[in-house]
Amino acid sequence: MNLVGACTLTLRKDYFSSLLRAITGQQLSVQVARTIWSRITRLCADIEPQAILSLADEDLRGVGISKRKVLYMKPAEPYPPGQVRAFISLSDIRWLYPFTQNMVHSRCTCS
Repeated sequence: MNLVGACTLTLRKDYFSSLLRAITGQQLSVQVARTIWSRITRLCADIEPQAILSLADEDLRGVGISKRKVLYMKPAEPYPPGQVRAFISLSDIRWLYPFTQNMVHSRCTCS
């Protein structure tokens, strides 16, 4: 800390939104991911599981989400009620790349 100063990382408490944002950005440049995420938030101001599940796949595809990522965002089984807190274990989500698992974990938890 003497070398770099205090940590200024802002922890996000909206775990579901953080997970979807991470999915959106996988394998994309920061700028492209930011653009697509802003389109998603215009399409669905309330980034909650039920709101995402109620969107048509074509609407998500229309803002730049790939077919595969739509499947990741809208699983066959509904999300548990309320905020998604633990994601069971991020390592159990096979399609979530290890880098993304670490990023979501570091942005949403404080040890």
